Amino acid sequence: MGSYITTIFKRLFHFPIQRKPICYYRQEDFSSTGVPLLRSKLKKKASMKRTDLDDFQMKFYSNLLRERRLNREQKGRSSSMKQSVRDYPGWDETTLSNIHSLFLLFNNRENGMLNFINFSAILESLGDTNTYEEKRKHFDLADSDKDGWLSYDDFVKLMFYMNPIDPDTQEITGVARLCRETADNIKFVTSLRVGEQLEYGLF
Repeated sequence: MGSYITTIFKRLFHFPIQRKPICYYRQEDFSSTGVPLLRSKLKKKASMKRTDLDDFQMKFYSNLLRERRLNREQKGRSSSMKQSVRDYPGWDETTLSNIHSLFLLFNNRENGMLNFINFSAILESLGDTNTYEEKRKHFDLADSDKDGWLSYDDFVKLMFYMNPIDPDTQEITGVARLCRETADNIKFVTSLRVGEQLEYGLF
């Protein structure tokens, strides 16, 4: 009789209540009664509950990806800079960097190229004494597709080859020489301490 009553009680209390798995299952994967949740519900639950840790991880990986891209771009730039130094004898990395800065300063913001007016402004900033007609002639020769714009590569070639190399000394002349002298001045100024810059009246 006692065992019969015990089995009845077991059946009554077993049906609505099931124990949740304790050890190797995540509690979030089960309902409050211990029934496993469907995968779609789990996905919805995961998308709804975004914690600070998730946000931190997302920021970390996006920053890491950005840093890797920047490193790749810098490696590419340094290798292209070395190639450019070989292509333009008489110029060093500082000269090419200064020319690139000038190009970025004067280029058109819409297409990233130079027109004749901006090109003339760069030459004037360097102290070039060529006439308008000479500048126009050289610009038109460098503008291979005749659209009135110079890309960066065309601009660098024009700056280097605008005036011929001296046949006796094999030294660069004209605009190419002005670019190198400007870069040398920049190197000199940046090597000075603050006190020395004050003495030269650079402030």
